[in-house]
Amino acid sequence: MKKAPLRTWLLICTPLLLAGLFVWMELSVLDDTTEGRRLGGQLNEVIKQAIAIELEVSKLFTASALAVIGVVAYYLKERRTEWTDAEFICAAAVLVSAVFSIFFGHLWMVAVRNQLAADIHNPYSPSRVWSERLQYLTLLLSLSWFSLLVFRREFVAPRSASGAPVPSAGASV
Repeated sequence: MKKAPLRTWLLICTPLLLAGLFVWMELSVLDDTTEGRRLGGQLNEVIKQAIAIELEVSKLFTASALAVIGVVAYYLKERRTEWTDAEFICAAAVLVSAVFSIFFGHLWMVAVRNQLAADIHNPYSPSRVWSERLQYLTLLLSLSWFSLLVFRREFVAPRSASGAPVPSAGASV
């Protein structure tokens, strides 16, 4: 029986590990008992606008992360030449960080919803602040890794006439 390569195991195990990590993170991040301003069942116009802005920003970041996933999928499909391990890891990092960005956007909106359900408003609660920051930072990471991947594949790595990377001495492709 032939042993499955490491890439196969990574493809199988990564989503399962991420799902477990997401559940753990949601339980720990949203365990926010910070009290906020009591709303008394009413949202004033300033709070309504603040929540609307948060929702729009989260939707923009989520749409951007989904676009990055789509661009990487298209790039992988169009560039079917051999991939080095470094390029494969970089592509995986792009996808994983984009998924994390979407997840943190979800946490951000859940934190807002939980506060509204508890009839409080605290824009400085750790669950809201860190979810927002982490959504933005993981989106930036995803874009950075994608830029590095494209730069490496298009400008740095030597290629043969067919477009395949030219292995250096001792390197695997």
